Amino acid sequence: MYYDYRRSRDMAWDILLREQVLELPVKISCLCEHEGALLINYERGAEILRSLSLLDHSQKTDGFTLSLDGRYIIFYRSTCPAPRIRFTLAHELGHIRLGHIPHSKNSVTIGSGKAEMDDSPMERAANLFASRLLAPSCVLWGIGVSTADEIMDLCGISRQAAEFRLSRLLKLYEREEQFQTKHGHGCFLQSPLERQVYEQFRPYIKRNR
Repeated sequence: MYYDYRRSRDMAWDILLREQVLELPVKISCLCEHEGALLINYERGAEILRSLSLLDHSQKTDGFTLSLDGRYIIFYRSTCPAPRIRFTLAHELGHIRLGHIPHSKNSVTIGSGKAEMDDSPMERAANLFASRLLAPSCVLWGIGVSTADEIMDLCGISRQAAEFRLSRLLKLYEREEQFQTKHGHGCFLQSPLERQVYEQFRPYIKRNR
């Protein structure tokens, strides 16, 4: 379980570093495109979806990813609120980068685009990836974030997603105090990847602290 959590978290950090993301909110559309995924909303992609018998599928979910002719395509519902679209795209990018979609043949993965944890291990992993990509905890900690409203404003995510992220952040704050008392140092910035992310965001953190 922890291995899966760490893999999703580290993959999100790796992309933030590789794409040289310097501030929030993360420009998720650009990130998806830079990572090799084509974005097509359901309206624009109706003919493609019809030809692949996926129109019914598109009515049941906010987004999903298709590997077609060697190219990843993220289809999404453009009528959703912007914060929900952002989470959907990040969630689908998670499916791609976590290897949930075979790239050697045409395949589809369902992505709910919702912040709540699904029972499927792949959906949970994609949700974890999305939340860590859009709202990296070390950046929120560096700024001193303590409310869901702050996370919503800084990260461009829905209240529901922000409340999920805040619940995790508060646990990390509690753990930070325990680490300081027991070990004389905190629990943040212990991972080399996390330290790199923090340093990359440092100017942004200083401006918003």
